[in-house]
This record gives sequence, structure tokens and C-alpha cells, in this order.
Amino acid sequence: MKGSLRREVLVKALVDRNEAVRRSAAEALEQFEAKLALPGLIESWQQGDKVTRISIVYALTRIYDDRADALLLQSLEDPTEDVRAAALRALQDRPGVDYAGPLMKRLGDDSKVIRCLAIETLGSLRCRRAAEHLLPLLGHPDLEVVQRTVVALGRMRDNRAEIPLLTLADVEDGYTRSLVITALGELDL
Repeated sequence: MKGSLRREVLVKALVDRNEAVRRSAAEALEQFEAKLALPGLIESWQQGDKVTRISIVYALTRIYDDRADALLLQSLEDPTEDVRAAALRALQDRPGVDYAGPLMKRLGDDSKVIRCLAIETLGSLRCRRAAEHLLPLLGHPDLEVVQRTVVALGRMRDNRAEIPLLTLADVEDGYTRSLVITALGELDL
């Protein structure tokens, strides 16, 4: 079996006298077992219905592997809005991987839900290179799109957003103004 020596070491570490080693072994074993299950998950995703694909997308959030990353990116292109939304939420929890390109493509999605989740995800990843793609959305006719864009730009801390955000500091909607003020405080100098 692939990785059997590794699994043996991890299982043995579960009973180590040191608590930190036991905790690490449990986490590592969970990750190891999940990676072993990944080919089956990929096959199930390809053949599954919407609910199955969504469940698998959420399961992938805990599997740190290039194949899991590829399937999450593939899920962004799924024809079903709920699967795309699940993939966007899952990507918010993926540290250290650059998904900016595929996420920026979702800014033009026909679905408002997907567009808003893409904005939110780009903000949570603090992807500064996405700022130039988000700035035009500050003039979007949908207030929720504008609000999510304001929050995302604040999280990115990109000072290129300062002037566009300043123009929104006097909007009529109080909640939007409060988001703008918060974002202005978050920007780099």
C-alpha cells in the first residue's frame, strides 16, 4: 500500500508520551487518510449530482494537495451556481495558494451570489493584484456588490483604492458609509 511506512509512523506517534506529538500525529494521519481517499472523491465528483459535488467541495477544504486544488478550481466552472458558490467559500480557507485569476473571472459571473462571493474571497485572500479589477465595481448599480467590494478593498489594504473610496464617503446609505470609513482606515499609507 502506498505510504504504508508513513502511516505506520503516524499511528505509532498517536501513543507518544508527548501530547504535542500525539496531536500532530492525529492531524497528520487525518490529512494522510484524506489524500488516500482523494482519487475516489475526484471520481465521485465527476459522476455525482449537485449535492454530491457540493459535499465533496467542502471535504476538499481539509485536503491540502494539488489534486484537491485543481478540483476546487474546476468546481468554479461548474454549471450549477451552488457548486460554484461552495467552491468560492472553500477557497476562502485555502492558505498559500494563488487563485486570483480564476476568482477574478468569477467577478463577471451572471449570478450575483457568485459575483459577491468572488469579491469576498478575493478580499479574504488579501489579493492586491485583484484591486484593479474590483475598483470598477465601486460604481456597480447593485448596492450589495458595492458594499462587498468596499470591504474587500479594505482588507487588501491597497492604497490605490483611497480616492475611489473617498468618493463614496458621502453616500446616502449609512451602512455603506460605515463600510467605506472602515476600509479607509485599513488602507496602507
